[in-house]
Amino acid sequence: MNTFYEIVVGGSGLYDQPAGSTDFPIPSLAGVGGHLEKRGLGRVTNSEYSVLPGGGFSVPNATENGEVFYFIPSFVTGSTTTGWYTNGFNYPKVMTVLTSRIGWRGNVDVSLQQSRSGRYFDDGSFHPLVTIPNISETIEGNLSAEVQQLTRGSIISCLTKVFSETELVDNTLLFDRIENNSEIENGDKFVGVRFLVAPKFGLRINSIQLYFNQNITFNLYLYHETREVPIWQQQVTASANETVQVELSNELVLTYLSGDYLGGHFYLGYYQGDLGSARAIDEYGRKNKCKVVGFDFISADKTDTFDRKQSSLSNRSHGLNMEISTFKDHTESILKQAHLFDNAIGLQVAHNVVKQIIYSTRSNRTERMLKTDLDKMGVQYELNGAIPVSDVPKTFGLQDKINSELKRVKESFFPVAKAQSVSLC
Repeated sequence: MNTFYEIVVGGSGLYDQPAGSTDFPIPSLAGVGGHLEKRGLGRVTNSEYSVLPGGGFSVPNATENGEVFYFIPSFVTGSTTTGWYTNGFNYPKVMTVLTSRIGWRGNVDVSLQQSRSGRYFDDGSFHPLVTIPNISETIEGNLSAEVQQLTRGSIISCLTKVFSETELVDNTLLFDRIENNSEIENGDKFVGVRFLVAPKFGLRINSIQLYFNQNITFNLYLYHETREVPIWQQQVTASANETVQVELSNELVLTYLSGDYLGGHFYLGYYQGDLGSARAIDEYGRKNKCKVVGFDFISADKTDTFDRKQSSLSNRSHGLNMEISTFKDHTESILKQAHLFDNAIGLQVAHNVVKQIIYSTRSNRTERMLKTDLDKMGVQYELNGAIPVSDVPKTFGLQDKINSELKRVKESFFPVAKAQSVSLC
């Protein structure tokens, strides 16, 4: 099952619908909730869309060609799956904003023409050779698809160069097992682990270890303290009297800030009433410390879900241990300062287009003419610059300009402390 679904109004995708549509069915998501994002605007408020019972979503007003929506199913709401987080940022959230910062004026899909900054890749401001006709003469395949890939690839290139440092903070188990303890009698309770994530950090739950006295299949649930319904769940199976490592169908990532939650606790566990005669084996040992995440084992009375206000700390593992990773999360910082990337991304697109023109293997009259003009202008040097000869100053190429812009952007996110002189008088 996908982590998110991109819907282009007037597009040719499996779930795309024509202009004027208000319903966007996704039958594979029948019975599954979710939330909606729109390119250039970000999160759509709950009052501006509804989830279709048969899967997908509906919006109240007629849509227009080129509008792009992202539907994120509820099994990843408040969390993410493998591929969403990369280099310490949430990929779809960041791409939704950055792809709409600068647009294209040429004859491409309407979805590529949006420009929230008022700037365009092909207006001559980044390089005069960046035009849609020039690009079309050096590629094969669908023009709009190629331009979209060019744009996205350039954005990712800039992001990964800015956020190039190791983002991992910790990788550990919740506790180190010391010895097996007694079986835990079941009550009418929700039991598990409560997490609290620090600002600007994320928690990835890589896998969960089960330890029960019988073969048993039951559900694990993830809740946020402000939601009555689970934001994730998965059916798991334990084996009698031996530990079982469960690989999650959707690798969970919990963050301090998300589209739904601002801080607060997450609860991951199960209802003892679902176990029947099976019992968890308590093997709680030495609790490991995490620098940026707090966690405790808890027990809470079952209500319609469970009583969060009256949950109590527990010194028992309830048959659960988890491998977790913590990392720096730059998503919100990127979204709030998206404009800082405009020049770097524009120059990166220009660099890629000029390089594509020079090295294109497609042979046609326009492509050959472009290469001839490049030879005459010496534009090859515009890619990487020219080494100074005698008294001739160095020519700064597109790559030099990109590096300069990325350095500026990186210093904005990671300012270097300036040396200060202290008088000893």
